[in-house]
Amino acid sequence: MVKSTERVCYYETLGLEPNCSMDDVRHAYHELSIIYHPDKYKSSCGMTEDEAAAKFLEIKDAYNILKEPDERAFYDSYRQTYAVPEAFNPDLKAAFDVQHQLQWLLRFQPRFLQGLF
Repeated sequence: MVKSTERVCYYETLGLEPNCSMDDVRHAYHELSIIYHPDKYKSSCGMTEDEAAAKFLEIKDAYNILKEPDERAFYDSYRQTYAVPEAFNPDLKAAFDVQHQLQWLLRFQPRFLQGLF
C-alpha cells in the first residue's frame, strides 16, 4: 500500500507509458479494476482484501486524472517534478515552488491532505 506522503506516477499505477492513447488508459483501468475491485476481489491476486481495496483506489485515482485531457495535460506538465519521488526535492525558500507544490497536492494527492485538517 502506498503511504500518503509518497508521490505516485499514475502511468506506472496503470502499467502504461506516458505516450499511451486514451484507449490504452481505458483498457488498463478496466483490466486492473477486474482484479482489484472490492466487489470482484479474488484471493488469487496475492493481496489481502484491504490491500486490494487500497490498490483499487490508487487505480481509480490514476484513471480519473488520465481520462480527462485537460487534467492529463496538467499532470504531464508537472509529472517529472512532483510525481517521481527522486525528483521531488522541494525548495521551501522559493514561494513559486511552494505554490506549485500546494497546487499539486490539492489536485493530485488529496488523500495526503486528509490527515492535516
